[in-house]
Amino acid sequence: MTGDDTLTVEWTIAAREEVGGREASRIESSEGAFHYALEPDALLEYVTHTVFSFGQDLVLEERWRTRLERPLNVGNHWEDTFENEVVDRGVTYSIQSSIEGLVEGIEDVSTPVDFFEECYRVSFDIRTRTTLPAGTVEEDRTRMTEWYAPGVGMVKRAIEGGDTWELTDYQVL
Repeated sequence: MTGDDTLTVEWTIAAREEVGGREASRIESSEGAFHYALEPDALLEYVTHTVFSFGQDLVLEERWRTRLERPLNVGNHWEDTFENEVVDRGVTYSIQSSIEGLVEGIEDVSTPVDFFEECYRVSFDIRTRTTLPAGTVEEDRTRMTEWYAPGVGMVKRAIEGGDTWELTDYQVL
């Protein structure tokens, strides 16, 4: 991390593979591996939420969710929600998760690698509520903004109260 709270993360499109019944691109980074699938009307993201129980990871959520609805137009808003309950050895866990997206506007963005004109500024509100045994509730909320340059993709991400990622190198194929 640099003094200005900008984090350098290298992303690599590692492979095309089938995940959850869809052809997907596996994106690898120092943050982990992620799977995305491009559909005619949306960019989908494969998500997994687990809880550690009785010495093993218990999967509460594993599915495709809408990351972006296409086409990107200022004012477009979408929401993807999910609820699940899992019983393991008589212990009940439940999860509620949601992602809300809004295309807020179009603006120019400067990154260390280039200046991008007319980028879509998209805000996200991501919430997860997990209810554990004995009614213990864990809540997580992430608010972030991403900028997408036409013909390139995401060029910047800023997490509220956290890190900022900026594109430092790219190649248009």
